[in-house]
Amino acid sequence: MREIKQIPQEDAVLIGKLLRRQVIYALAREGIHTIEDIKANYPKQLLKVRGFGFLSLRRLELELFKEPDFTPYQPRHIVREEKISPATKNYSKAIE
Repeated sequence: MREIKQIPQEDAVLIGKLLRRQVIYALAREGIHTIEDIKANYPKQLLKVRGFGFLSLRRLELELFKEPDFTPYQPRHIVREEKISPATKNYSKAIE
């Protein structure tokens, strides 16, 4: 039988506000349930989770990593401007 992990209420509420339900389920399948789990797996392990994308990563960065010396994760490859979707452009402008 699978062990049920107790998740602190404040973690569940914050994660629920930041991420879509499908992303939360994807993280849970990988054993990532709490804010501490997210921080411990940031960023490479999170991006390996099927169903967890760059937009979800940016949303988490905005809320969880508010330290002044924090540098957001930058992928190694450079995305050409014309290949970025309008939704991503608008979100990127909003977080700047």
